[in-house]
Amino acid sequence: MFATLAVAALALQGPPAESAHLGYFAETSLTRIAGFEMPELPPGMEIPEMPGMAFLPGKPQRSLEIRLWSPGVAPKDAFAFVAPPAGLGQGPRLDLRIVRPSKGEDAEATDTDAAGPQKPPDLTIKIYWGSSAKVREGQPKVFRFKDLGLGQQAGLLRQWAQAQMAKGASSWGRPDATLAHWPTGDKPVRIAPSAKLAGTFRLETNYAGQVDLEVPKELDFLAPIDLGSPDLSDKPDLTKAIELRWKPIPTLLGTHAMVFAMQGTNTLVLWYAGEAWDEKTDADWDFLQMAEVRRLVEQKVLLKGDATSATVPEGIFQGTDFVMLRMTGYGPGVARADVQPVPRLQTKTTLTAILGGKVLDDME
Repeated sequence: MFATLAVAALALQGPPAESAHLGYFAETSLTRIAGFEMPELPPGMEIPEMPGMAFLPGKPQRSLEIRLWSPGVAPKDAFAFVAPPAGLGQGPRLDLRIVRPSKGEDAEATDTDAAGPQKPPDLTIKIYWGSSAKVREGQPKVFRFKDLGLGQQAGLLRQWAQAQMAKGASSWGRPDATLAHWPTGDKPVRIAPSAKLAGTFRLETNYAGQVDLEVPKELDFLAPIDLGSPDLSDKPDLTKAIELRWKPIPTLLGTHAMVFAMQGTNTLVLWYAGEAWDEKTDADWDFLQMAEVRRLVEQKVLLKGDATSATVPEGIFQGTDFVMLRMTGYGPGVARADVQPVPRLQTKTTLTAILGGKVLDDME
């Protein structure tokens, strides 16, 4: 069920179907679990990755995702591949998997469950926001899931699935568009720490056109988010205010920081670090375009790029089942508007930290 909900959330986003869009999404990610540190292993030995987690906790990882959206149904003999810069270290050719619309004569099966979309959860959502040691007057705002906008529902479905330790899917099920994507497997492709984004990314297809995107040498994968507080060698005290402090990353345009938790099976508790929150703001925190990041920073929905601290009010996650911190730093990118498909490359750095809750307590 959770995978289906994650797919439904993704199906609410994406570029308009009347034009073709090409996205290169470069991410640096770090996963941490409070009170848990990965042991040092002998050279050449690896621990298998755990179900539901893209990478093992404790070590920064780089990944690149390519998504090509095009209107209509790609022909049966369609192909799409990208010739990446040599510095990326992924070889001369990246073949994209083509996923056709889920309906129609030439339809190809997508990754959604065969049973089709399921009814969204009947969640009660408690929302806090702003950096302060005490809960501010007028908070929390309490909503029912069904009363929120589509963008908010998409984001909350993703957060709810994560809070349930579910593994999300990456398919695209619009009835009027074709998606081609890389990597083609179930797991991200690891990018070496020495890899570079600079150079020419060249798309070749026989159904959606060809296009080059030149990435300047100063644009590269971002540094990982280095959280100094709380000290995650142990679980933080959820009855007290939680001081978040991290090292600056010079090129960041803005930062989204939030904590979310499940309380029972039908209550979702969220805190956003931004000083402003509007129930009418529909935002998906995947890869925001640079103009959107700047707008949200001006509106104080996102923290400024040079921000290095925020405070979670005391006690708002006390007694919850599963508490997770999610931080996303949005970096620079590059795009073209004079060609089809419209290409863009974006960068971000993410930190996912499991802070505690009854589930972790029961595992001890």
